Parts: sequence; C-alpha cells; structure tokens
Amino acid sequence: MSKKEIEQDLLVQLRTAFAAGDWQKTKAIYDSMQEFVKKKASIRVEATSLYARALAAQKDRSGARALLKKIGDEEYPKAVHYDFLARAYLDVRNYKEVMRCCERAVVLQEAEQPPKK
Repeated sequence: MSKKEIEQDLLVQLRTAFAAGDWQKTKAIYDSMQEFVKKKASIRVEATSLYARALAAQKDRSGARALLKKIGDEEYPKAVHYDFLARAYLDVRNYKEVMRCCERAVVLQEAEQPPKK
C-alpha cells in the first residue's frame, strides 16, 4: 500500500471506531497515525478532533481541551476543517470557539462558491 492509501485506510478505521463508540480503538488508531498527524494539517485536524470528541465522550473534557488547544489556532484552507473543530469544541462546551469555527467555515465556503449570475 502507498502512504496515501495507508493514511486513508487509517482515517476510515478511525471514523468507524469513533462512530461505534469504541473509545479504546479510537485512541489506538489515533496513536498509530502520529506520523501522518504531524505532517498533514488535513489529517491532523480531523483525527485530533475525533479523538478529542472521544475523550469528551469519556468525560475527559480537560484532555480533549488540551488536544484542541494544540490545533485550534492553526489556519485551515477548507470549511470542512472548521466543521471538525466546531463539533469537537461543542462536545467540550466551548461555545465561543464553536462560533469562531462556524464563522470561519462560512467565510471559506462562500469563497469556494462560484459567483451567482
């Protein structure tokens, strides 16, 4: 498998484990993705947001907040990245950051839309 196929496979596994509420598996997969998390912002924001949400689901909001603090100040090129962040911030009840992420997503989404005739 190529590196791209491996990272995509790990993301699918992470999403599946998170959706199933398998927090231990979510952590194990996130831990195994660190090479990709460090190198690619798109993977970093999605994977870290999912793991932060898993921590919040386990009532470890301080651990989730610490993870989000590491990625929350970065600038991301796509609205979907802010969608991941907003959901994670919502799970830790940081409504100010939810609003900021949603506002940024709107700006990026509008910029991606072709002008209306």
